Amino acid sequence: MGHTLHSTLAVSIQLTSWHPDIYLASLPRHEAIYLAIASRDPQAALEATRALLKESRNDFDSRKKTSKAKRKSVKAKPKSKSKAKTVKKKK
Repeated sequence: MGHTLHSTLAVSIQLTSWHPDIYLASLPRHEAIYLAIASRDPQAALEATRALLKESRNDFDSRKKTSKAKRKSVKAKPKSKSKAKTVKKKK
């Protein structure tokens, strides 16, 4: 189970930490969970965890939209005509 959890978290971090602002925004989200656990407040921990997961999903969805927009802009660009290469004949 440890390997599965590690792999899942690694993928999650990779998908949701693609931009520095998202990383910085996640710190207070994680801190809220930590503080709720440290104060032994299960309801606050649950709410903070749900908020973290919701915001992580929003971050992920933002990345998907950004990636999709980039792919569309690349497809929309006309391809430049390649210049014919001249081949020198050996003497």
